[in-house]
Amino acid sequence: MFGRQRKGGVLEVDLPNAKVIWRLRWDEFNLCDEEDYMYERFTVYGLDCSLVFRPMFYFHLDVAGEFEVHAVINGEEFTLTQNKRQVSPNRVPAGKDVEIVIHFVRLAPNSLTDALPKLLLKSHLQKTKALRAAEGEAKRLDGELQESEAETKRLAAEVDRCHALINAGSHQAAERECRLTGSAVKIQAKWRQVLTRRRFLRERDETDRRLRQAKRVRAILCLQTLWRLKQKKCQRRWLHAQNGCSNTETPYDAILAFDSLAEFLKEGKIEFLQKAESLLEIAKESRYRVVAVVGLFDKGKTWLLNKLFGANLPAGKLCTTKGLSFLWIKERRMLVLDSAGVQSTV
Repeated sequence: MFGRQRKGGVLEVDLPNAKVIWRLRWDEFNLCDEEDYMYERFTVYGLDCSLVFRPMFYFHLDVAGEFEVHAVINGEEFTLTQNKRQVSPNRVPAGKDVEIVIHFVRLAPNSLTDALPKLLLKSHLQKTKALRAAEGEAKRLDGELQESEAETKRLAAEVDRCHALINAGSHQAAERECRLTGSAVKIQAKWRQVLTRRRFLRERDETDRRLRQAKRVRAILCLQTLWRLKQKKCQRRWLHAQNGCSNTETPYDAILAFDSLAEFLKEGKIEFLQKAESLLEIAKESRYRVVAVVGLFDKGKTWLLNKLFGANLPAGKLCTTKGLSFLWIKERRMLVLDSAGVQSTV
């Protein structure tokens, strides 16, 4: 046979009346393809039987041995024997269920009346055997129950002993915890003393370091003051030694006198000095060509301006430019700005 097997329907076996009823619902075999078939197996009088129903085509009965069966399929009667196992009933109308009733008329080697007492006796023997097996199983279970009760008592005694050990251990643990708490308190007190002493020593060392640093700063300031005084004295001597140098120098037209922006921000004022003979009209709005020179201290900024514009501005290691100094060159309408050097020596 081809196609897939589909088990379905409700099978009822009536042994005293030698009758088998197989009911199939329409919604079960309606989903079958043309190659699929419904299949069911059962046992009657010790013989294995199988039923095959392929919707719209045929009904097949297979029994292991000689037999004669009357089958009624939706009111249509058929007779099946050892030589005729398959019949073709009418097509099943759509939406209608199928009921197949099978009556076993004769089974070999004995008739139905001879086979039935033997089958009943065999069933009685099987029931007796099953009853004895159940009694043996009940005795075995009783023995296991007694063993389990004894084991339960032993486990209860073991549990009581474990509880006693746990209680004793809990008391010991409580005593140990008290001792550990006392030791921890002592250790914490000692550690606080150590920390306090360390903090005191660090503060004392920091105070000593600050005092030493203040002394060094005061000494450095004193040295700076002495060096400036010495430098000014040397500058006065050098200027006195130069004959006529003051007559040939080119003076600045104006000077913004300040040492640093921090000083200006602190005091909030700035001095603007202008030569009386200067032709620079600083208060008058005008357009200038501005040339500015900035850079490090003693790198030749004023010397460069002297070379570029033919001036004789004071320059050299003993001359310093103050603030922002302005030189006005009227012929070129150029305002030259000379600045004090940054990072000057102390």
